Amino acid sequence: MKVNAVMGRGTKKDFVDVYFLLQHYSFEELIKLYLQKYTDGSEYRALLSMTYFADADPQPMPYMFQKVDWETIKTEIKRQVEAYNRQKI
Repeated sequence: MKVNAVMGRGTKKDFVDVYFLLQHYSFEELIKLYLQKYTDGSEYRALLSMTYFADADPQPMPYMFQKVDWETIKTEIKRQVEAYNRQKI
């Protein structure tokens, strides 16, 4: 699951994959699937990890068939996390 990959490795490729998953699934669905698979998983830690880009920023962009700018990817993931957090309140 990509949420777990972001939490563990946090590579640029993992964030790119999450970005493209968000084109087909809601952020809420991704979190629900993560928590189903990893029953001892932490929703709080997952949300923090999804907006921690410091380790991924210096990495090269992976090869993609559909070119997307790194800043666009970060902005969209942050937007989705913020919307999810607002919904939870």
